[in-house]
Amino acid sequence: MKSSNCIKGLMLQSKYKRPILSGRKIWEGRALKEGGRASRVTSGDTVVLTLTGHGKRGVIRTLSFRVAEVREFRSCLAMLRALSVSALLPDFVGTMSQACTLYEGLVGGGRYAAWRIDRKSLKLEERPVKPRRPNKPARHIYWTKQKGMVEKGVEQPQLDAKSEAILEQFGSSMVESGHRDDQAQQHKDRLRYSARKLGVAGLQPLLLDGTFEDTRCKIKSWPENVVLSRHLSISFNWLVKFILGKPLTKPNNPQMKTKLKRKAPEPQPPVTPNARDRNSRARTAGKKQA
Repeated sequence: MKSSNCIKGLMLQSKYKRPILSGRKIWEGRALKEGGRASRVTSGDTVVLTLTGHGKRGVIRTLSFRVAEVREFRSCLAMLRALSVSALLPDFVGTMSQACTLYEGLVGGGRYAAWRIDRKSLKLEERPVKPRRPNKPARHIYWTKQKGMVEKGVEQPQLDAKSEAILEQFGSSMVESGHRDDQAQQHKDRLRYSARKLGVAGLQPLLLDGTFEDTRCKIKSWPENVVLSRHLSISFNWLVKFILGKPLTKPNNPQMKTKLKRKAPEPQPPVTPNARDRNSRARTAGKKQA
C-alpha cells in the first residue's frame, strides 16, 4: 500500500477558501512546474495550503485536505473544459477564456494537474507566528585566540625591559590613535615573536638603521607571515611608523582623518556664436598655412 505524503509550501488566496469549505469548489488546479511541489502530489496525499491576504497580523492560517484523485491536462484551458469552470471557480462570472486567463494569472501556465478535494478531510487551522529570536550578543574572544596570532591561545614570552618599554609606548599610541586595545596587544605579541625569530635579544637591533628595509624583507619572506595573511609584516610596519613619529591613525577611521574636499570646477564663460566662428576660421587658416 502506498504511503501518503504531506505537501506543504503552496499558497492560496483567502477568498477562495469559502467555496472549498462550502463544497462548491470541488477541484483545485495547479500548474505543473518541473521539480515543483505541485508535481509531487499524488492521490492520497495531504496538501497544506497557506492562506494569504486574510488580514490578521501575527498568525498563519492554513487549509489542508486529502487529495482523492489527480488528473493531468496539457493546459489550463483543457482542464477547465474537462472539469467545468464552476468546479474550479464557482463564483466566477465570465467566459471560459477569461476564466483561463484568471487561473493562469494565479498559478502560472503550461501543463496542469487538478486535485479532487476530499471534503471529509478539510481542516482550517491557525497558529501564531513564531517571534524572531533576538540577536545574540557578540561573544568576546580573548585576543590571543583571534585571527592573525602565531600560536592561538598562547602569549609570546616578553623581551628585555627596554624592548618591553618600547612596546608599551607603542601599544598606548595605537589605542590613542583609534585602534582597539586587543589589536594593540596582538601587534605587540607578533613583534615579540619576530624579534626572537630574527635571532636578536630585543627590539633595539631592529631599530638601529633608518630604513628597516632588510628586516621588512626578511619578515615578508617567512612562510608563517604568508599563512597569517601578512600580519607579522603589518605589525612591523606599524612599529616603524611609531619609531619614525608618523601618525598611527587607521585608514578607515573617519574620526582620525580629515576629508579633502574636491574643488568645484570653475565656471567657463559661454562660447558665443561670434567667438565660435572666429575659432573655426583660425583653425582653417592654420591648416592652410601648414
